[in-house]
Amino acid sequence: MRSRRGRTSPSRRRHRADGVGAAQSDTDLAAAVSERYTRPRRTLAVDYFRKAAERGQLRADVDLQLLVDQLWGACYNRLLVPDAPLDEEFAVALVANTLYGAASADYRGRA
Repeated sequence: MRSRRGRTSPSRRRHRADGVGAAQSDTDLAAAVSERYTRPRRTLAVDYFRKAAERGQLRADVDLQLLVDQLWGACYNRLLVPDAPLDEEFAVALVANTLYGAASADYRGRA
C-alpha cells in the first residue's frame, strides 16, 4: 500500500486526519469532501461488489454499503489512529477476513 509518493507517510496521515476532523464541524467542507471524494469512490466500490454478487462470489444477502463501511472503516481507523501501519500486509489481511465472511458458500469452496 505504500506508494512511491508516500501516501501513508506521517505528514500525509496528519493532513488527512486534520481534513477529516475539519469536515466534522464545517458543513461546506463536509459537502465538498462527500461530493468530490467520498461519494464517487463509494459508488465505484459498491458497483464492484454488486458485480461480484451477480457473479455469485458474494452472498445474495450481503449489505454492500456495509461491506464498504467495514473495509473503509478499518483503513480510516489506521489512518486516523496510527497505532499500527496502514500497509499492504494489513490490506491483504483485511480483505481476506472481510470478504471471506461475505463470500457465498459456493465461492468459498472454490477459493
